[in-house]
Amino acid sequence: MDHSVDVVVVGAGPAGCTTAILLGRAGLSVALLEAHKDPAHYKRLCTHSIRSATLPTLKRLGLDKVFDELGAVRHHENGWTKRGWIHERTEDAHGYNIRRVTLDPALRATAAAVPGVELTMGARVRELISDRDDRVAGVVAEIGGKQQRVLSRIVVGADGYTSKVAELAGVPGKISPNNRFGYQAGYHNVSLPQGWSGAGWVQEPVINVNYVFVNNDGVAMLAAFHSKDGLADFKRDREAALLSSFAFSKPPRNRGSVHPYGNPVSWYS
Repeated sequence: MDHSVDVVVVGAGPAGCTTAILLGRAGLSVALLEAHKDPAHYKRLCTHSIRSATLPTLKRLGLDKVFDELGAVRHHENGWTKRGWIHERTEDAHGYNIRRVTLDPALRATAAAVPGVELTMGARVRELISDRDDRVAGVVAEIGGKQQRVLSRIVVGADGYTSKVAELAGVPGKISPNNRFGYQAGYHNVSLPQGWSGAGWVQEPVINVNYVFVNNDGVAMLAAFHSKDGLADFKRDREAALLSSFAFSKPPRNRGSVHPYGNPVSWYS
C-alpha cells in the first residue's frame, strides 16, 4: 500500500533532521528516511565541532538547550596564521563542541518527537517516483526487506556527498580536486590555555591545518588536514605523526610539550 506525505526527506543526519524539524513544525507531514538501521549510528569522520554561525538556527530549532543539557562545550574560535592570532570572544556568538556519538542520536530523537514527522530507520531509497508530468512525486524505499512506495509533493535529498537521490534524479555533481588528507583521534587529558575550547593552526606555505576541539565527556578531538605530499610518511606511524604535527604547529612564541600517551598535548602561553 502506498504511503503519502507532504515531504520525503532522505537522510537523517544534521541536514535531514533540521529540514524535518522545520517542516514538521510548519504543519507538514514528513517521512524522514535513514538508511542505517541502528538508532545510535553516528558519523565518525568529523571534528565534532559546530561553528558559531549556526547559533541562530540552533536556537530556532531549540537545539541549543538540548546541547547544553547533553554537556556540549560552548566553543569560541581561536585561530593562528603567520599573521597572528584570531580570537572570537563574543559570548552571544558561540558554537558547540559535541561528539557525533552524542549529537546524531539526539538530532534524530528531536526530529522524531515533532508531530507530523515519521522517522524510519533502515530505509534505503531504490527509486524515484515520477508523476504524469515527469515531476518527482515520491520514492520507492526498501524497508525490512520489502519495497514500499512513499508518495510526496517534495523529495529532499540530504543523504550526503554520494547522494542516491541525486544519482537517481540525474543531478550532476561538481568534483573538485582534493589535495589534502585528514586524520583525527580522540584523547583525554588534553590541556589548553585557560578559557579555550579549541584552536586551529594554518601553516604556510604548504597550508597544512591542525585543529583541537574539547568535546563533551572530556574527550578532545585532535585533527590534522595536511597536503597529500606527506601522506606516505604520515601512514608509517599515524599516532606519532598526528602528535608530532601538533608539536610543530605551535607558533614560535609559544612553548609546549607533547606526551604520546596519557596527556598527549599541552600548550603554555
